[in-house]
Amino acid sequence: MLDCSSRQLLRLFKSQADTTPIDYLIRVRMNKAMELLLDSDTGLKEIAESVGYADSYYFSRLFKKVVGISPIRFKDEAYRTKALRNNPSLLSRYPIVADRLRSYIDNDHENDYQYNGEGEFSMHRRSISMVAATLLFCFALLLSACSGGTSQTSQGGTASPSENKTAAPTAAASAAPEAPRVVKHAMGEVTLTGTPKRVVILTNEGTEALLAVGIKPVGAVKSWIGDPWYNHIKDDMKDVTVVGDEMQPNLELIASLKPDLIIGNKVRQEKVYEQLKGIAPTVFSEDLGGDWKTNFKLYMEATNKKEEGDKAMAAFDKRVAEVKAKLGSKAANQISVARFSATQVRIYQKQTFSGVLLNQLGFARPDSQNKDGNIEVMTKERIPELDGDVLFYFVTEAAGKTDASKVVQEWMNDPLFKNLRAVQNGKVKQVDEAIWNSAGGYEAANLLLDELVTYFDIK
Repeated sequence: MLDCSSRQLLRLFKSQADTTPIDYLIRVRMNKAMELLLDSDTGLKEIAESVGYADSYYFSRLFKKVVGISPIRFKDEAYRTKALRNNPSLLSRYPIVADRLRSYIDNDHENDYQYNGEGEFSMHRRSISMVAATLLFCFALLLSACSGGTSQTSQGGTASPSENKTAAPTAAASAAPEAPRVVKHAMGEVTLTGTPKRVVILTNEGTEALLAVGIKPVGAVKSWIGDPWYNHIKDDMKDVTVVGDEMQPNLELIASLKPDLIIGNKVRQEKVYEQLKGIAPTVFSEDLGGDWKTNFKLYMEATNKKEEGDKAMAAFDKRVAEVKAKLGSKAANQISVARFSATQVRIYQKQTFSGVLLNQLGFARPDSQNKDGNIEVMTKERIPELDGDVLFYFVTEAAGKTDASKVVQEWMNDPLFKNLRAVQNGKVKQVDEAIWNSAGGYEAANLLLDELVTYFDIK
């Protein structure tokens, strides 16, 4: 309709409004919310819904992040300050976007709205007219810019001689910029320049990759286990903003962090890739298989940390080689890996996180697991296939529940299980699911290696 590509429209919007469309929408919503707080006795829940947020708790957190104080405090201070109430421009005291957005972690409720099935853009009928007006304004703002695109040199057009004369001294006076690099990823290519300073990461294994080279993200998806982070990374993740989980990242919250790079995964977030790249340059890894090193290399390229990444990987590979050399005949032990949950029991094969490392170390595996596969769901009739010289198992248990633990006891009391060689020799050991399975990155791989060294008493 505007005769612009989506990328061109985004660039033009940023040049005209000095912000992204999503961030602009947040500004409009918060500005309207402040008006309602000051000029009506409407409850917080109704105000949240009227500006497009079904979850009033999430609205309150975002309001505080953008405005600097909570909605209730904002209203209280406004009533105490008569001058503020009569001020036609609230932005003089409470800017729509603070100079430095505050980070927060609400461990108890950070992702409740996602698990309740509410999306980032749940719009109620009362807010549609406001958003429609905002979008019309955006189109009007860009209409002339799109039609006059030939004058924009960044889009391949021709600038006037006078414009070139003005630009030349500026370019000459500037320091030579770092050469851009083209990063090929699961969704195509992206051109990046320099080292990003505000990275948002949308996978657990990606978080570990960043931490391995000293990058502390401004935002990250919560860990699968922990509140909100795995125990082994929680100290390094202090003050990092939780932006949802891998299955449902919060786009508005991500936009409010003003990232200069977003790293995600095609398996997890393909459906929101277009929205993400509208916020910041976005790089996606292809999958989340057991070989985490492939993604690690991509993340290092994207963050301009290839040299540091190579050093970290070389250090890990050296450790693996040293442990493998010291294993000797212990590597002949058949290692079985299983997972118990409330609904099923699985065995883990060679292309899982633990399976890849066990294979690198040269450990033997039971026939059922010595396959280039991922997992298989077991039945009690197949319990003999769990057997090995050592059985490592982990339990996936929902918070406050004991259903998975009951499954463990039920299986372990089965005569077939009691007849396993590992059971009879006392070689059954419960391990940490985060390290053996769900974290899936550089830090967990080193910790898994530590556990194997300790168990097999490798000096």
